[in-house]
Amino acid sequence: MTALFIFALRVLGGFLAAKFLLGLLGEGSPGSLLLLTSLLVANLYLFDVLDWYYEGAWRRALTPREMGWLLTRLAVWLNRVRPRSREPEAAPRPPEGEASGK
Repeated sequence: MTALFIFALRVLGGFLAAKFLLGLLGEGSPGSLLLLTSLLVANLYLFDVLDWYYEGAWRRALTPREMGWLLTRLAVWLNRVRPRSREPEAAPRPPEGEASGK
């Protein structure tokens, strides 16, 4: 019963994530929704199998504290202010043959 409940939660989470992603992309066909949901659920089970194969090394390496630190660093990296270019951009010139508003 526990495995069925976990599967149902994963399908629900995958469905909601797929619905959100497809809504952002503007694609809303039932076939693409079903395909993306199944890919997301399969991805979760792939991570479970790999975690089992590596005897929980991923789970021990990615503790909630470490994940929080990584997400914080990612957020800071995404929101950094990029330096402005040193050279000012030249204003576009009108073509030679046209009058300049006189």
